[in-house]
Amino acid sequence: MKKKALAALLSLALLLALPLPASAAEANTQIYCTFSGIRTEAPPIVQAPAQPSYVVNIPATYDTNTTPCLAITASKVDIGAGKLLTISVDWEKTFDENGFFFLTNTEKPKYKALCNLHRSSTYGVTGEWIGSPDRTLAAAFEDGNTTPVSFGYIVASATADDTTIDGTYTGTLYFKIEVQDAP
Repeated sequence: MKKKALAALLSLALLLALPLPASAAEANTQIYCTFSGIRTEAPPIVQAPAQPSYVVNIPATYDTNTTPCLAITASKVDIGAGKLLTISVDWEKTFDENGFFFLTNTEKPKYKALCNLHRSSTYGVTGEWIGSPDRTLAAAFEDGNTTPVSFGYIVASATADDTTIDGTYTGTLYFKIEVQDAP
């Protein structure tokens, strides 16, 4: 009998020493860790810089026969303090290699008319001639201000010469819109 009791006790000990099947194990695990000598306060929260947001209005067409000038306006200027929203005529795309802007006859493209572009702060007034790459600024807006602080209007004046024929002439102005540090 002693042998049976000893065998039963050994069998029980052996069963308790074996790993439990997964179904009988705990459903969660706890991990403990202690640090010392590390930062005791939360790290500072750094705000991401605000992205500029603006809405610039440049008409898709400008008919010099019916409108005295092209008005550049803004309906939203949220660019941050110390910044300037600038709208400039893109010199490389608008002017030819000699610095001229031409309008082309819509029916006979070989005929062209020279067109001078001027920038102005006053509606309908000719203003300053845009005759070089350093004079291409057409409008500038400060943060929160939808009224331009510089210019805002472009006046186009086409010149007919002896080679100009009757007809409608068109040309394309290209613009660069940038947010820059205010001077």
